[in-house]
Amino acid sequence: METMSDTQLIVLSQEGSRRAFGLVAQRQQGALYRFLRRLLGDEEEARDACQETLLKAFVNLSRLREPRHFKSWIHQIAINLCRDRRRAA
Repeated sequence: METMSDTQLIVLSQEGSRRAFGLVAQRQQGALYRFLRRLLGDEEEARDACQETLLKAFVNLSRLREPRHFKSWIHQIAINLCRDRRRAA
């Protein structure tokens, strides 16, 4: 499974494989954290937002129509999460 592409892993994830999603999450976590760090300007807040983004992605994975667009989809989830956090502050 480790040699599969992210797209292949997302398809497996949508079919119910938590292990496949875990692998994709591990691959994407660093870039997602750096993206959130730039947006939020705070390391701790970025770590929390990263975990929340990954959780939202997992819960809503069935809504992703094009598995090959996972990276842009998860970044959009992160942007929306940041907007929500700013509104709540």
